[in-house]
Order: sequence, then C-alpha cells, then structure tokens
Amino acid sequence: MERLTLVLTGVIVIASLAVPVAGATIDASVTDVEVAPSTPAPGESVTLTATIKNRASSTSALDVQSVAVRSAGGGINEYARVRNVGRLSPGTSLDLPLTISFDSAGQRDLRVIVYGNNGIELRYPVIVDVEEQHPQLDIQANESVEGVESTGTVTVANGLSSDISNVRVTVEGSEVEMTEKQSVLASLASGESATSEFGFRPESAGRHNVTATVQYSIEGTSRTVSQTTEIRTKRAKQSISLTGIDVTREGEKFQISGSASNIGTSDIESVLVSVKSTDGVDPAMPNREYFVGTIPASDFVSFDVYARTDDSTSAIPLEVSYLINGERQQQTIPVTVADSTRDQQVGSTTDGGMSGSIAIVLGAVITLAVGVIIVIGWRSQRDGS
Repeated sequence: MERLTLVLTGVIVIASLAVPVAGATIDASVTDVEVAPSTPAPGESVTLTATIKNRASSTSALDVQSVAVRSAGGGINEYARVRNVGRLSPGTSLDLPLTISFDSAGQRDLRVIVYGNNGIELRYPVIVDVEEQHPQLDIQANESVEGVESTGTVTVANGLSSDISNVRVTVEGSEVEMTEKQSVLASLASGESATSEFGFRPESAGRHNVTATVQYSIEGTSRTVSQTTEIRTKRAKQSISLTGIDVTREGEKFQISGSASNIGTSDIESVLVSVKSTDGVDPAMPNREYFVGTIPASDFVSFDVYARTDDSTSAIPLEVSYLINGERQQQTIPVTVADSTRDQQVGSTTDGGMSGSIAIVLGAVITLAVGVIIVIGWRSQRDGS
C-alpha cells in the first residue's frame, strides 16, 4: 500500500504522514482491495473492490480521474479501467469494484492504480490465485435394459477450502429418458460429500452418455461443473409363453385355447397366434389364427384356434408372431395332443364306444344277480338243516 501526500504546487512526497507545507495538501491512499471470490476459476469473473480514502488531514479534495488494474510488471497488460470516478472530499472514502477474468489457472501479481488530479498515482499490490478447482463428481449407474427404468447416483465431494451452498444436481442423457433427474442440497461443507439418486429409462440398446451438472455458490459467486459418463444398455429379452393350454376334440378337428403370456419387461405389440401348417396338421375354421393384439409386460391375453390332424400326430405347432421396437419376431410352440384326450373324445362319439360301455354295465348287473342267488340258497340250506 502506498500513502501519498501531495502539495498542490506539484511536488509529490511519499510518506506515512502528511507533510506540512505551504498551501493545500492531499493525504490519500488505497487502504484495501478485497478479492471475491478469493480463488476464482478460469473464465470466471472476479471482482477487486478498492477502498480509496482521502483522509481528514487533507486540505483539498481528491479528483479520481480513473482506476485501473494492471500487471505488476507494467507494460500494456491492463485488465480493467474505470474512468471519471468522482471527487473525494477530505475525510471521505470510496469503495470501487473492478471486474476482471483470467483464461487460465495460475497466480497473478497485480496492481490497482488510482490516477488523480495533478499527476497523483496511488498503487496497491494484489495477488490473485486462479485455480481450476470444482467439487469432484462421481456418476454410478446400474446395469440397464432398454425400455426398463433403472437408477443411478451422483456423488458430489467438496474438496475446496470453502463451503458451497445452493447445490443443484441435474442429470441428462442422450437417447435416455430421465424419470428423476434433479436434486438440491442446501449446503456442503469443505471436505464433505453427498450422494443423490437419479432415475433413467434407456430408449434403445447400446452405449449412451449421461451428463451430471452441478450448479453451486461459493463466496457469493455462482459456478457450474459438469461430468459425463457412458452407460451400456442391454437389449430387452422379450418372449411369449403359452399357458393354460386346453385341447378339446370337436368332431374331426381340435380346439386349442389358452393364454398368450408376456414374460418380458416391456409391452409386446401386434401379437398373432396361428396354427402352423405341417405334415399331418392344417389350420381349421372358424379360427385358423387369432389376433391377440398388445400384451402389457407381465400380463396375458386369451386366444382360441382350431386345427385338423392325422391320427399319428402327437403335437400341433402354434406360431406366435409379435412386434418389438418395430421388428417382427416369431416363435413356434408345440402343443401336445394327449392320447387320453384323443381316445376319450373319439370313444364318446362312436357306436363301438357306447356298446362297450353298455356291455360293461350289463356284466356288472349279471354278476350282482348271481351273487344274490347264491346268498339266498346258502341261507335256505342252513335253515333247513
């Protein structure tokens, strides 16, 4: 800090006290320069607030023509200048802010220079440390499957020398729907860390970028830091299972009914169940195929189709086709025709089957009658004796 006593005759004297001379004097100095934030980041605005004082011992006002911030080494490297600042009467002071920024990290040796009337120059040294420092971010995401909601976390570690406040964490992704993307922390002390969750649903399989952005305040200055990580998304395994199958003989054809069950994790569209034509199997009316439509995840829809078969056929192939992400998928599921089902149905619709049943019933009646006769004869013989 330099303190200057000026005799208005034009002679400049630098001393710690005003020098009594004939005529009016100016006893002025830059008493302080406050730097905020104290450790700015590259590209961030930093304000140097200079306190200029014209002491009461002065007998004349100080006309502040301009105030500049320059490198200590001189030259033409000037960072800021404010002109026509105003007049300071004896016993008054002025706080003048000057805003500058630096493109890169490093220590800056500066001077705040006040230019006054009659050639007055007041200088004050300022050291500014520009640091590329932000809270550290760590993004973690669970294994994800396309179309399925998953979760992840963002950990914010405050390794700065000062507390931070108004911490807002936002997560965005490419080809990723964010189901829960923002959280807020009131403050985070120096040396502490905090973890917040986010939810996401990948729209497709493959690699996707997820970016976490943290906005925060430090010493009254707003800052932003971002970090991007890559997540890998697997393709959803979708398939349909035919459940609750019931095969019934109706004359010369079979009715196959049951449920098409979606055992996947996302909806399946345009589901069609049909009888596949093979050797010994042909689709039959009234339903050669059955349009099921959309089956929600973990749900089912009933169907009903018909087929004709040869006597040697043991299974009826059902073809199930459906759409996943606009692509047509197919799978063939065999439905077993049990011998008991075939024999029972055939026996109930032929004369031979009916005659066999009558013969069994008549045989049972005759056997019972013979038994009764034998019992009666045995009792009669016993009574007569």
